[in-house]
Amino acid sequence: MSIRLDVNLLDAQDGKAKKTNCVPLKGFAIASKTLADVRKALIDNGGLDASKAGSAFCSITGAKVNDSTSFTDYLDILSDNVEESEEKDAEGEEDNKVTAKNSTVHNVYFKAKDKKSTNSTTDARELIKKELNLKLSDKPELLEASLEKLASSFNRADWVAEANETSVNPADLSEKEWNAVIRNNNLLAAHRLVFSNLGQNTDGVKRVKFRRIERAPYSAFVLKPRQFAPHEILDADVKVEQSFYIPRFTVGDDSYVDAFETQTSTGSAMSRSSFSAVEAEASVEGGAFGFSGAVSGGFSQTENSALSTTSTKEDSAMNITYNFPRVVVYLDQFGLELSEECRKDLAALKDAAALIAFHHKYGHFFATRIELGGRLFSSEKLSAFGKATAAEAAKAMKVSAAASFSSKHVSGSASYSQEDQTNGKSSSSAQSMQSSISWQAQGGDTLLCNNPPAWCPTVAPSHNWRVIKQEDVIPLGDFIGLIPGFENIPERFKTIAEVTRKKEVVSFSLGLQEYQRKDKEKPEYLALHHAWKIKDDVEKALDRGREVEIETGKIYNLKGQNSPVPDAILSIHDNGYPGLSMETSSTEDVFDIEVETVLNQAPTIEFNKRYHIYNRKRKLWLRAFSILVKGETVTMLAAGPKSQATFFEFRDKAREGQMRNGDSCSLMVYGPDGRQKGTIAYALQGDATSIGAMPYSVENEKFLRFTKLSIVEQRNVPT
Repeated sequence: MSIRLDVNLLDAQDGKAKKTNCVPLKGFAIASKTLADVRKALIDNGGLDASKAGSAFCSITGAKVNDSTSFTDYLDILSDNVEESEEKDAEGEEDNKVTAKNSTVHNVYFKAKDKKSTNSTTDARELIKKELNLKLSDKPELLEASLEKLASSFNRADWVAEANETSVNPADLSEKEWNAVIRNNNLLAAHRLVFSNLGQNTDGVKRVKFRRIERAPYSAFVLKPRQFAPHEILDADVKVEQSFYIPRFTVGDDSYVDAFETQTSTGSAMSRSSFSAVEAEASVEGGAFGFSGAVSGGFSQTENSALSTTSTKEDSAMNITYNFPRVVVYLDQFGLELSEECRKDLAALKDAAALIAFHHKYGHFFATRIELGGRLFSSEKLSAFGKATAAEAAKAMKVSAAASFSSKHVSGSASYSQEDQTNGKSSSSAQSMQSSISWQAQGGDTLLCNNPPAWCPTVAPSHNWRVIKQEDVIPLGDFIGLIPGFENIPERFKTIAEVTRKKEVVSFSLGLQEYQRKDKEKPEYLALHHAWKIKDDVEKALDRGREVEIETGKIYNLKGQNSPVPDAILSIHDNGYPGLSMETSSTEDVFDIEVETVLNQAPTIEFNKRYHIYNRKRKLWLRAFSILVKGETVTMLAAGPKSQATFFEFRDKAREGQMRNGDSCSLMVYGPDGRQKGTIAYALQGDATSIGAMPYSVENEKFLRFTKLSIVEQRNVPT
């Protein structure tokens, strides 16, 4: 016998039932079935989605009915309820008629999960009591009075945000609603870098410029169904186990403010694309995602060049985000599988050109931890803050952000703030910000982006959720390799790249930091200098103690006790090998480093990697060696044949990955034994100008030399 079950969802608040599905069932004998059997049949035939699969059966009036109840008894319960309502009685008589031969229609009712109401006015006022984190880590003496004056410029009582009547619980979202969230945000697609074509140089080389970061139009992945155990169902008496296409998630709805600096155009683009401060700070050209190897094959040579030549100074920006997260979604290798289209493209991937095309189609890197909700974002060029440091600029932006949320006039006038602070009793202004916060909204009703109090409640509905933070970023090829059955993909990408491996030269100069120059207006660069100069500096250092004043006040001439000039110095002098110093004018201040590239990527120098350094004009290699000066070992630098070359390494605190033009750095020196000797320094001290190396210490800091990298084009290298 065939029957049809009409699924009705009963709203517990207003007692009204809404018909959601009509499910025909063939050969379903109701006499021997329980409600648990009915539930399974409805799930198997698409009558119950994830949001209703765990809802309890109920009567027309809303009374819950256990799954162990027989279906015939349940129909009797519904018949009893019919007498209580003439309207329901009329519907019941109509719905339970035999409408076709051997076909009967029955209504079944499920109790909808309760919606949680919110008191908008109370919640909004409670929210404003939680002040923004404006505390300074190194609080100066006059700061407290300054902030109190600032706080009095607006009235917190003027701020009242209206909230939605009902809150959205992510656990109540149906499979269909989750699918809408995923598709609205294209969460299953990786990110790619987009470049614009600027034409060609006179030599025919293509010119491109980095523009933005965006999600790739093609999704490399699809969501795998996951099993839901009975205890994960809301109603305890419902025993059903079913798989749904719902990602793993946790509710995270604590609002927070984040202010941070980005130093490159790529880093700024990443912050605009909702990547975390850590990911944006490191950025792609910094090697945060492992792009120094085969994954760099996702870019053409011209695109790599556009990334590696980004100027730090021109692109430094201070960013602030006001985040209202609702849920954190986890997209790892256990919950995803490759899309059919991506599988086919991987199978057809044979050469370097296809690898680049694959990355342009599916993206370069994938974020596995994503916060959804709404956020307000603002970015200012760091130069807009005058001489303020990054930390001071961040504090100023926090103050302005607080004002924009606290003033009822925010949508009609500029939000102005100013903060003066001193580090002592001398009241010199450290920084001043006199600009309005112009917000960009992601999520919620974006038409209200410059009216934060009105925008806040629009973040609640799931259809308004957008990506506000992305973390745990992995190169696309490496992530594909984590999926069972595709473990060989990273090695395959590498093999394709290895075919194109070649050696190229990066030319550069190292300029002394401005604060260490003799004349701040005259740049100084690390350069080779005459052999006699290093010999003269060493002789002076050895002879520096020839006149010593002792306790008696007499002067003793110790010239006869001078140490002999070390053989290493004599050899350098006799062979005409130059030493090194900081020079304001020299034709021997450009050096070469040989690097390996794959897939025609642009050659770059990397932090924390050892190199031999070559001077093309003199055809000599830099080397470190040690001499004894008054019983102490001193490391000096000079140039010599390749057989004597030693290693050097660029460092800047904990930075890793590719170096950019204009990056600050210190040059670490390694000796012939492969051990660290320290950073380049005036190792002979005194008035000697020859460069050596010294380990870092407070006592040595005044002798250490700190530099800035300048990339030199090949056509400008002296020969």
